[in-house]
Amino acid sequence: MRNYSDYTTITATRRDCILTLTLNRPESMNATDAAMHEKLARLFYDVAEDDDTDVVILTGAGKAFCAGGDTRWMQSMIDEPEAWRKTVREGKRLIFGLLDLDKPVIAKLNGHAVGMRHGKTMGAIIGELARTVAPIAHFNARFSLPCIDKLVCYFLYKWNHQRGVKCRI
Repeated sequence: MRNYSDYTTITATRRDCILTLTLNRPESMNATDAAMHEKLARLFYDVAEDDDTDVVILTGAGKAFCAGGDTRWMQSMIDEPEAWRKTVREGKRLIFGLLDLDKPVIAKLNGHAVGMRHGKTMGAIIGELARTVAPIAHFNARFSLPCIDKLVCYFLYKWNHQRGVKCRI
């Protein structure tokens, strides 16, 4: 049986062969920060090696499934380009780990589910995940994919402006 105690922002509970993974930052509506993102990049690879798990339930603590990216963390990626590169590598591992997982994943959406990751690739990712993850939504669940193009343009503008590159949006 795999021990998930080192996942500080994700809690794991087991009932027979069902593993429930809970995003556990309820004070921020489970907004993803650097620590959670790093753990999510590893999580599904660890679950794949867990012979005691046949089914995974992914949910969020508190009143939201996930409020997207933590704004302080997102600002740090603007300020530190290496942090952005690390996040992109982790995001890729997260998606491929989930896609490669040979166990069914049920997304138990207990509230808002907001995503704004990877710009235009998000549509393709959602299409692929729809075949991989079975969503079950609470009647209060809300879904949002903010206007990615403007957001990406804004972050690129800020990042370039801080480095002295002249650009306009």
